[in-house]
Amino acid sequence: MFRFVALFLFVLAGFLARPLSAQVEVESFEIEGRMVESVSPERLELLPAPLVIMLHGARRNSGYMADSIPLEKIATVGGFRAVYIDGSRLTRLYDDNWKGWNAGYCCGAAAAQGIDDLGTLDRIIARFEDAGLVKDGRIYLVGHSNGAMMSYHYACSRPGRIAGVIGISGNYAMRDCPGARNLDVLMIHGDLDNIITVAPSRSPVLGAINTGLDAFSVFMREAGARVAVLRLPNAEHALASVEVNVARETGLGLNTIVGRFVIGAPLFDIAIEEQDIGYRPEIFEPEGSTIAPIEVAPLE
Repeated sequence: MFRFVALFLFVLAGFLARPLSAQVEVESFEIEGRMVESVSPERLELLPAPLVIMLHGARRNSGYMADSIPLEKIATVGGFRAVYIDGSRLTRLYDDNWKGWNAGYCCGAAAAQGIDDLGTLDRIIARFEDAGLVKDGRIYLVGHSNGAMMSYHYACSRPGRIAGVIGISGNYAMRDCPGARNLDVLMIHGDLDNIITVAPSRSPVLGAINTGLDAFSVFMREAGARVAVLRLPNAEHALASVEVNVARETGLGLNTIVGRFVIGAPLFDIAIEEQDIGYRPEIFEPEGSTIAPIEVAPLE
């Protein structure tokens, strides 16, 4: 299902490079007023490789997502590029660092004004593809909350375009999903999430628009997706809460989960030093998954 791919580096005129080490560069540029940050392992040179697009939640931005789920080391080991993208301004009441996505029904000004986020993502992805830097069929979306909604919205609206989605504390409340066929989906969700609950309910933020996780996972499976669900008994909606509880339940960081999803466990043996935790189970197998179990060696 997933293959290890390596070796490419994207160099584009107009980028502002910020070297992190001898192994990776982070480059920032702007498209259509959106800040885009690209993580580029140097060993990939100019060859095509998987593209992982990271979408923040409402009231956040690409910088927050990059700080919360840093992929510099993971991308270097795994042989893929990670791209963090800004949404548009969420509302006039807050400063420009508060951003959101038009996921078809949510959130903020982006949805109210019908911002063409589908088109913006099309054009950002095309910029990498036109440079010959994307491996055919290897585009992945990772989003939290409104960013997860946007990830599902894009994948559902662009059949055959996206290989996989990791949706963290998010759902999709549209009537159908043509893009679900053969889509790999990992849903990461907290049982204590009161914004997008596990069981159907009325969200205090989204109002009547709230497809519970259980119903949504069934919806995606019936639409043709291969779905794995990681439920976290003590996690709330916030990304920080999910991150802590993923580590407690699996012994892995969210960045490691992303890397394993993209290149395929158990082929990916990520460095132990990425994990700053003292507990690590021997096996993590998502509920109902067709993805191979992740075999993990205990910490010394």
